[in-house]
Amino acid sequence: MVSETNNFGTLTPIHTDFGSNIGDLLVVEYDVPQTKVKKTLFYKYGQLSIPKWALIPAGILAFGLLTALCAIIVSSILSQGKTTVTYSQTCSKTSICKSDVGLICGSQSKCDCPTNQYWYEDKCVDQPTYREQCNQTSECRTDLNLICAEVEGQCNCPNTTIVQTCDCSSTSYWTGSTCTSRSNYLGKKTV
Repeated sequence: MVSETNNFGTLTPIHTDFGSNIGDLLVVEYDVPQTKVKKTLFYKYGQLSIPKWALIPAGILAFGLLTALCAIIVSSILSQGKTTVTYSQTCSKTSICKSDVGLICGSQSKCDCPTNQYWYEDKCVDQPTYREQCNQTSECRTDLNLICAEVEGQCNCPNTTIVQTCDCSSTSYWTGSTCTSRSNYLGKKTV
């Protein structure tokens, strides 16, 4: 039998029990000092020790994580009751327009494109402006009084019209920023 001895320093008995019968064992408990315990910032003397200064950042972090978790849960609950609708469909508190294609809930509670955009190939696109290609007048910037030209070669100052381009009507003149009545722009002289 090999006996191994360890030097634990000074051992202090803290409990001794001899028993009351002949066959009882001698039990002695000792308090063994821990002299080689690694000390770190948060671990000292075999116990986890958090300094008071670390409680404030830890509290802020825990509060932030809890707030983010609550926001995710609330957002998830709120979005569960809503359906997504597309162009010209009715929108309300329970049905939202598809924002990934540029739709907004318009004034008549229908999904529509924002001002100066129109619905084309399943998405909202910018309306063409002066001398840009179009298929119909509703595509052109009507806020600039543009129409989609249907007749080519008409003298429509300052340029000649080209079919399927946004242009001023035959009674209007392009000022560089909008179509205006020829008589208002040129005075009583007509071209």
